[in-house]
Amino acid sequence: LAVKKKINVGPNPAMMDYFPFINTVAVIVRGYNAVAIIENDNVTQYLESGGIGPYGIAADPLNNQLIVTNRDTGNAYAYYRDTNGWKMDPGSEMKDFGDTERTQPFEAAYNWNNKRIYITFMKPDGQWFVDVFEKESTTRIHRIATIHVGNSGSDRDASVGGSGLVINPETNNLFVTDTAAGTVTVIGPDNTVKATIPIGSDPYEIAVNRDTQTVYVTLRAANRLAWFADGY
Repeated sequence: LAVKKKINVGPNPAMMDYFPFINTVAVIVRGYNAVAIIENDNVTQYLESGGIGPYGIAADPLNNQLIVTNRDTGNAYAYYRDTNGWKMDPGSEMKDFGDTERTQPFEAAYNWNNKRIYITFMKPDGQWFVDVFEKESTTRIHRIATIHVGNSGSDRDASVGGSGLVINPETNNLFVTDTAAGTVTVIGPDNTVKATIPIGSDPYEIAVNRDTQTVYVTLRAANRLAWFADGY
């Protein structure tokens, strides 16, 4: 393997997601409070995140839509793509997660099977949850559930979690890494917790291989990778 090209997107790039059918990548650029759109290996557009501290990002590759969360502002927005490029839908704002003020959203995930948006967030008392939204369109988005998950740490700690959130489209199960608790929470398509799996110290990122039904979790402090089968 060799590096094909290095793309300068701006200061402090972070999370990303992709649109495989249109060869497009969207990258959070925290230094600009924006999202960089990369098409055919070039940055073609910057989107304002609609707040401060953009953090989570989730792609809807079937409809070419995007969800972006702002941790410091405590909100999220939906974006859509038309013939003139990408645009924020100002009527799509999501905030007061868990129907609570001053919440901090972290990562986002999207399930194209049931058009649901998942956003993990921390309440002011330090408890962690996932909000589930149903997306009828970019402006018709409504919360349908709030689910308590394990502890991912304090926002005042540089080792805070909140980054591990992934959908298995084959089972419609959602997997959440609980960084401080050392567990993974499994949430079923009925929006209930199906299992809490001890996984090891400091779990952080998470991914699913849909072909093998295997879930992979990075154990950040140990520089290791853990895995288990999605049999839930």
